[in-house]
Amino acid sequence: MKCALCHGKITRETGQYKFETEPLGEILVPDITFDECKNCGERTLSFEQSSKLFDYVKKIEAGKIKELPAGDLITANEAAAVLNVTKQAFSKNPKIKRGFIYSTQIGDRRYYSKKSTHRFKGTGDGRFLLTPKTEPIEPEIRYVVISIPYRSEERQHWDQGGRESSDLWMSPTFNSNPGADYAN
Repeated sequence: MKCALCHGKITRETGQYKFETEPLGEILVPDITFDECKNCGERTLSFEQSSKLFDYVKKIEAGKIKELPAGDLITANEAAAVLNVTKQAFSKNPKIKRGFIYSTQIGDRRYYSKKSTHRFKGTGDGRFLLTPKTEPIEPEIRYVVISIPYRSEERQHWDQGGRESSDLWMSPTFNSNPGADYAN
């Protein structure tokens, strides 16, 4: 199989997959099967592996939310009061249902993060980093080098090290007709 970006060779790998989320920052998800281009490093996941990844992330996020101090949790009624809405409007809000305010189930009741609720009131997104900020896990450095000749009179020559290089004449003006000759 060939990469859609660079047409390099793609191989199937199984291992840790670096993923970044708003609440957790960068994490390594174990035992994920993915296709990776050996040339540019582009990685793709199947639907099943994506589901596995999101289930893992959801489980870790839920564990971190449960670790929030009990004093930082409020009831749905208290959260609705902070947002100046009814409890019914609070519970039916699609963003809140999707987790834009951190919540956890304790017994038969759901509790919400006070900090997350106040943040949601101000920005519409109550998510914040649940883990201490760390250095990037696997710093990826990718370079894209594009060589664009600005005129047809590009001269090739050899430098003192025996490598081929180019002298390019660069026009300071923009010509909207790319087929035109750049005569000055």
